[in-house]
Amino acid sequence: MADSFIRKSTESEVSVPEIWSQKIYAALLNKLVGLNLVNQDYAGKVAAYGDRVHVVTVPEGGSATSVTEGTAVDADAENQTENVLIINKQYAYDKALTNLATIQSNLNLVSAYSDQIAFVLAKQLDSDIIAACSAASASAPDHIIAGTGTAGAFNPPTDILNAKDLLDAQSVDDMGRWMAMNPVEYNLILADSSVQSRDYVPGQPLVSGKISPIFGFTPYATNQVAAGTVLFGHPSAVTLAIQKALTVAQFDMKVVGQRATRLTADILYGIKTIDSKRLVKLNATDA
Repeated sequence: MADSFIRKSTESEVSVPEIWSQKIYAALLNKLVGLNLVNQDYAGKVAAYGDRVHVVTVPEGGSATSVTEGTAVDADAENQTENVLIINKQYAYDKALTNLATIQSNLNLVSAYSDQIAFVLAKQLDSDIIAACSAASASAPDHIIAGTGTAGAFNPPTDILNAKDLLDAQSVDDMGRWMAMNPVEYNLILADSSVQSRDYVPGQPLVSGKISPIFGFTPYATNQVAAGTVLFGHPSAVTLAIQKALTVAQFDMKVVGQRATRLTADILYGIKTIDSKRLVKLNATDA
């Protein structure tokens, strides 16, 4: 498909000084939270070459044996678990701006569109992370649950405690636990009387609109999670390895006969759900 250009006469007409203010109106962007939810310890393994990482998980072990004097203790055999993280997600996004548009605009269009295309790719990464963090186990004990509110709706703080019970049963580390949800559910937590109580001092949620950790879960609000769904987990559940970091490059297009600048951005990474029992998904339609 032929390139589409951002031209002075149409796409960037509004940024010509005669009709545009001194400051560009900033679009409201979704908050990106995914990198806070995953383990990135293996990124260095694929930084230079290769397309996969073998992630070996050692089980927690069985039961201790009571020792009787003069009696040998048998060694316990167990199988390790291997997960293969494949670097197979490559995304790109380009923009082409005519020289006339960039020269006669009172905005730095190259800078503005560089930020835009970088955000598009960052949002794609966030979306893939949220999808991996949604893969809670449906086998016993079921980690896909309904809320305790009307028709299975999210009911804080009871449902947060229920998720804690499930992760506690799997001996998931207390440190680093998170919960990610749509702003609708985030605001339900803010509206809860226990969060507004004087007993819940950290962060002054009534002042800041921000929620401090609840029952050990750090809360994140993002539109990447569908309304009605709340995700709980620990970074050890999902592994992300970025082989080529998100970069934006600028090229002169005279070589192909165009008086224009091309902005190109790309990213290459892999993501894998390592342990689905370290995740909990609350969704009334799935439970």
